[in-house]
Amino acid sequence: MDNISLGNTFVNKELVNIAFVGSASTGNDENWWSKLAKNELENYYGTNLLSISIYEFDGTSTDFLNSDIPDQIIDKNPDIVFLESFRLADNSGLVPVDIAQENLTTFIEQISTEVPEAAFIIQPPNPLASAVNYPLEIEELKQFIESKGIPYFNHWENWPTENSVEMTELLNDGLPNEQGHKLWADAVINYFIAQQ
Repeated sequence: MDNISLGNTFVNKELVNIAFVGSASTGNDENWWSKLAKNELENYYGTNLLSISIYEFDGTSTDFLNSDIPDQIIDKNPDIVFLESFRLADNSGLVPVDIAQENLTTFIEQISTEVPEAAFIIQPPNPLASAVNYPLEIEELKQFIESKGIPYFNHWENWPTENSVEMTELLNDGLPNEQGHKLWADAVINYFIAQQ
C-alpha cells in the first residue's frame, strides 16, 4: 500500500483538512496517538498546509452512525477521513462483522455524498495481547476494505507479536497505554511523511 504524500497529492491546495476519526482511543489526550500525530504532522507540514481535526466516539459502529459526529465531519469538509474502524467496540458490543461492514459502507457513502472529493484511509483499532477471534475479524476487515479499493493502513505491523511480553507492556485493560499510543502515533506519522 502506498503512503499518501500530502505535499504531492494536494500540491495545488492551500490547506488540507484531515479528520482523525475513531474510538475512545482517538481522544484528545495529549499523550494519545491522535494528538501526538496531529502535533507532529502539523509541525512537519505547517498549519498553513495541514489542519487535523479529531473526532472521538466511545461506542459501536452502529451507535456512531446514529450520533451527530458524521454531520460534524461533513461540516468540516475534510480532504481525508482517516478512520479507525470500530471493530474492537463492535466486538465487545456484539455487532456482527457483516453489520459492521455495512455500517462502514454507510458512513463512507454518507460522507462521499456530501463531500465528493474526500478520500478515505481505514485503519484497525489497536491489537490485543491475547485474542482468538479478534485478529481474524481484523483480517476480514482488511480484505473488505481492500476489495473496495480503499487504502488500509495496517499499523499492526508495527506492534510486537501477540501473546508476547512486549505486547502486554503496551496495553492496559485491552487499550493502549502511553507507550502503546506512542508506537501507534509513530506509525501514523511515518505513514504520512515517509514518501516526502
